[in-house]
Amino acid sequence: MKGTLYHIVRDREINVGDYIVAGEEYNHFAKRLFSADFQVEGVDINKLIFTKDLNHFTERESKMTRGYIYESCAIIRELILENYRLMYCPHLPSRLKCLYACETLEQAKSWIPALERMAKSKSSVKICKLSVDGEMFSGDGDLMTRSTHAVFDKFDLAKRYWSGARAKNEILFVGRAKVVRIIDEK
Repeated sequence: MKGTLYHIVRDREINVGDYIVAGEEYNHFAKRLFSADFQVEGVDINKLIFTKDLNHFTERESKMTRGYIYESCAIIRELILENYRLMYCPHLPSRLKCLYACETLEQAKSWIPALERMAKSKSSVKICKLSVDGEMFSGDGDLMTRSTHAVFDKFDLAKRYWSGARAKNEILFVGRAKVVRIIDEK
């Protein structure tokens, strides 16, 4: 399917005329998520959690532990989503190999605060207008930001997500995209 999408780029250089091919390799999100180690700022989080009384954590240790727990929850969420996709709808694009995009500029802008909260450091943000040719799936991105559900609830969320339920739209795109314009830069 051909069309126009908007994609947020962080922490890398991109220019008008560049091509992005999505679907063959793991995307930046998957690489970042699954390459996270148990070291944060030189501290082994596993050792910290299992050897120190949680009531005596410094503010820095508490912040690092919260980040570790958040990353662990995100890994569990993505593994459940990917396993559900593989079992029930393998024809749909993988969240781990797709290019995340939005149908409108306004939708793309609405994702920036969430991406900034997840970032480990401040980074430049660009929104690119893309001319695309490939496969697309539209899911409800709001379902992905709910991190308070029990693991069993995440299976229901996965079913709802892959059914195409929509509130906060996110497009999973697999194919070839050309950057036709850099819309916004922070």
